[in-house]
Amino acid sequence: MRGHPAARQDGEALGGSARQARTRAYDLLEKLGVAHRADNYPATLSGGERQRVAVARALMNRPALLLYANPVPDKVRAAAYQVLKTTKGVSDLGRAKDPLGRSGQKLALPVSSAKGSVLKQQFLVDTNAMTLLAQYTDLKDDGKVVLGKSGVQTFKTGWTNTKPAVPAVS
Repeated sequence: MRGHPAARQDGEALGGSARQARTRAYDLLEKLGVAHRADNYPATLSGGERQRVAVARALMNRPALLLYANPVPDKVRAAAYQVLKTTKGVSDLGRAKDPLGRSGQKLALPVSSAKGSVLKQQFLVDTNAMTLLAQYTDLKDDGKVVLGKSGVQTFKTGWTNTKPAVPAVS
């Protein structure tokens, strides 16, 4: 994937140099056990390898997404959390509570800045269910908080491993 144009484009979408994006992408592939297949095209990968590459892509671009938006098994969410937690620049801030009073582990993503703007993001994760409880965003432009782009967003539900209840067909 390292030489694949789509992989390069995804990595560069978050900002930073192409070299930094390639290094981060390779590190994620390595943590997920598919770095040895980095130069292979998707058609040559097994189904499991494709899934791990998809997890790496999600972690590269929107790490918290795997803990909330995707219906993935708990083992994948747990792996995603471990990869996120051990990613360079991510800080473990310890146990914390969200505005709804739920406890979880708080992680801070690296601060990114560009042309006077500074973005800080933190996530609160329920490490038992491996679901995202809250996302904290602080975006400042020239030192001023950007309204509508800063604050806390709580998530009342996440994905579980239980099968959905299906109403009886009459």
